[in-house]
Amino acid sequence: MDLPRGHRAVRELEQLQAEARDFAGKAPARPDITEDSAAVILFTSGTTGRAKGAVLSHRNIINFAMVNRLLAALGAAAAKAPAGPTAPGCFILSSPMFHVSGMIAVLVTGAAFPTTLVFPAPGAWDPTTWLDLTARHKVTNWSGVPTQYWRVLRHPDLGSYDLSSVRSVGSGGAVFPPELVRELHSRFPQVRLGNGYGMSETVGLGTLTGGDAFVAVPESVGTAQPTVEVQIRDERGDVRPEGQIGEIFLRSPSVFLGYWDNPTATAEALDADRWYRTGDFGRIAGGLLYLASRRRDLIIRGGENVYPIEIENRLVEHPDIDDAAVIGVDHPELGQEVKAFIVPRPGSRLATDRVRAWCAETLAAYKLPSLLEFRAALPYTETGKLLKLELEREGKAGRVSTGQPR
Repeated sequence: MDLPRGHRAVRELEQLQAEARDFAGKAPARPDITEDSAAVILFTSGTTGRAKGAVLSHRNIINFAMVNRLLAALGAAAAKAPAGPTAPGCFILSSPMFHVSGMIAVLVTGAAFPTTLVFPAPGAWDPTTWLDLTARHKVTNWSGVPTQYWRVLRHPDLGSYDLSSVRSVGSGGAVFPPELVRELHSRFPQVRLGNGYGMSETVGLGTLTGGDAFVAVPESVGTAQPTVEVQIRDERGDVRPEGQIGEIFLRSPSVFLGYWDNPTATAEALDADRWYRTGDFGRIAGGLLYLASRRRDLIIRGGENVYPIEIENRLVEHPDIDDAAVIGVDHPELGQEVKAFIVPRPGSRLATDRVRAWCAETLAAYKLPSLLEFRAALPYTETGKLLKLELEREGKAGRVSTGQPR
């Protein structure tokens, strides 16, 4: 026979009280978890192949939080900010939470700082939504990738929004073209601009630049963050002298444990001393790190190394070019030749000879694109990273376009 609801509640309460008495004075079993136990698996963007699961530990994530709290304190001290609690910041979540930027915003930024997080409605990133939310919630910090900032700057109604609350504009997912830095600084001169170099495997920790240093040297991704070591190595693994280009290696307490269920990839990425092989090329000069390209993006034309970033930065400086990407395509004699995919600004009329002449003003002859293709848009991941693999597959036909975007 069923008990009336009131009697059932009394019986359940008595049972809970009995269980509580059984545990009185007893300490719970210590969980088998340490600082170096796995906490999160983040899958890489998959822009250079199949995505891999980067296993991050509690230490990896907490170190990131401690570094950023330290940098915030140093920044406040340098700015001679008044003592006491700082005014809460307000961030828009611009990356999905399966991405390192989105995860850090929720698990670290939202917990370690007095912060309001604004979540856009589900759907594709939209500059109008971004600007609406900024004005409505008095957002103080923007974090995004260059593609998003280009679209904000090109928004036809940008001037109609009250963006006076914005205090900082930063990124960490891609290299900023110097032209973008100049345009952002011109449009938002009172805002602190910043950029960093890091990845899922380092919880985003690596190098950092910002403020006057970023505006003065926009080609650089800055100096090593606290707890981070940076080395530039050659093919044999030897450290290269200052100024020479090589592969970038990082080491810090935020370097991941390894790739989930992929010991081969883990062994290729981490050495015995836990240096992480990034797969990116760069150089160090004057204590600053400069990126050249990803290892797989390097173009070898007639024995000469060609780094796509240098050409892409020059292309987007053209007043009639909205976006650009450069890849290497097969050539029977040279090994590879340079191909550029270009997105013209609406209403402009570009010709291949004008584009090449623009590049020739600052680039060596062997770096000039011999193949050009005009497109309406370039392919990007949901986190704003360019899909060069897709361009390479499409580019194998070696098509040259002299007309307007298809």
